[in-house]
Amino acid sequence: MPEGHLLHLLARELEHQFAGRTVGASSPQGRFADGARAIDGSALVSAEAHGKHLFTLFDVAPPAIVHLHLGRQGLWFWGPASSAPRSSVRLRLAAAGQAADVIAPRVCELTDEAARDAVVAGLGPDPLRDDADTDAVLGAMRASGQAIGALLLDQSVIAGIGNVLRAELLNMTGIHPAIEGLRLDGSLLDAFWRTSVTVMRRAEREGRIITRRPAGIAAESLDEVEGRFVYGREHCGRCGTTLEHLEIAGRAINACPVCQPR
Repeated sequence: MPEGHLLHLLARELEHQFAGRTVGASSPQGRFADGARAIDGSALVSAEAHGKHLFTLFDVAPPAIVHLHLGRQGLWFWGPASSAPRSSVRLRLAAAGQAADVIAPRVCELTDEAARDAVVAGLGPDPLRDDADTDAVLGAMRASGQAIGALLLDQSVIAGIGNVLRAELLNMTGIHPAIEGLRLDGSLLDAFWRTSVTVMRRAEREGRIITRRPAGIAAESLDEVEGRFVYGREHCGRCGTTLEHLEIAGRAINACPVCQPR
């Protein structure tokens, strides 16, 4: 499932390519035909992400918002507007010779500002947003008897973190994923939040999650295993210890028993 940094990157790209331009909208698959017709030929006003949700505002009367959540299967492709779309494309947006195609999203709906606000109200703070309420997310973690590895996948606690970021961020801050939130020291949770912001901002710029950066090796030349500490690995990228393989909140997660002691 795409994690929050990719939705923020996508919002930025949409604004760069389409903001202020008249956008053609279509649904080759047909499942979003009514929504596409409603915004076809209108101007894209803005695009923003909150966690794993993307909201794109169009200048129609009344203002309409396309709400997208890619889920586990969703994909987003950029290409020339002259190219024929795949028959599986739920939504195509096109302007200035550029097209953006959405395939298999979990959510693709035309909504309004009130409905968007309701979705956002159910989400926790997003480390990539300037309006994130740090005290709210840290307070929710400190008050919970759930394992921190479960809390990080709860989008009502913190928005945008998925399986890769959860594993990497916990390793980077020395927190074992099975430890309950209420057992964690406040300063450790503060460090976790700061690390989340730093790592996710860098991932947004680079378009992928690279946390392990060996000296003398360019980050762009690292594959995803070399560029991570624990996710997808058998041995810790810090100390070389054989990793624990756990399941928390129904998802697999690796942890280093040395760098992340219970």
